[in-house]
Amino acid sequence: MDKIKLKIDYDKAIKTGNIEDRVEKTCEFISEEVKRTLSKPGTGRVYVRDGKMHRASTPGQPPAKDTGTLEDSIEYKVTEEGYDVVGLVGSTADYAIYLEFGTSKMAARPFLRPVLENKKKEIVDKFVEGGK
Repeated sequence: MDKIKLKIDYDKAIKTGNIEDRVEKTCEFISEEVKRTLSKPGTGRVYVRDGKMHRASTPGQPPAKDTGTLEDSIEYKVTEEGYDVVGLVGSTADYAIYLEFGTSKMAARPFLRPVLENKKKEIVDKFVEGGK
């Protein structure tokens, strides 16, 4: 699973509460936002593949939904590493990293990083409020 870590100084961010639950709810929120992003149609060129019309994504935009495999592969897990509680959100699809960062022959179609960038306030709010 590709990893993106979100580190919050919870001693300053919150007064009390179950950190594991907060991290769990925050990861759940991020994964649902990523899935929502991946459920949208593309904005790129239209072509026929296997007798079906498909609209591709444009470079720099999230991947267009095709089979739903990428969307279904979005997972999160929460672990304890010493005194730290770590939440990981990512994809189990082998090709996800190539979409997220691109290759020498294909421009990136990021889907994780834009959610983290565009939803910063909501992510922190979700953690601080304890996922309510």
